Amino acid sequence: KGQTDYAYVIWSVISIQSLVRCRLQTHRYKEIQWQNSNAKATTIQRCWRSYKGQTDYAYVIWSVISIQSLVRCRLQTHRYKEIQWQNSNAKATTIQRCWRSYKGQTDYA
Repeated sequence: KGQTDYAYVIWSVISIQSLVRCRLQTHRYKEIQWQNSNAKATTIQRCWRSYKGQTDYAYVIWSVISIQSLVRCRLQTHRYKEIQWQNSNAKATTIQRCWRSYKGQTDYA
């Protein structure tokens, strides 16, 4: 009877160890699966954030260039009108000077 009790105890210990090892391995397997799925989700998020950052940056650059272009156009138009004004003013001054010179010569004579 002593040997059968010993064999039963040994069998019980082996069964319990087997169940515990099975649970531990199942837990490790699920943890690895979780890490793999988490890594895949992280890769997708990284790719999305990279794409989003690049497109947002491109949009900002395009916006800045558009605004700069509009401002430069406005400034250049203003400069052109100012130069035109100065040219027409200079022409009017030349005409006035010539007229006064002519008028002065004819009145004096």
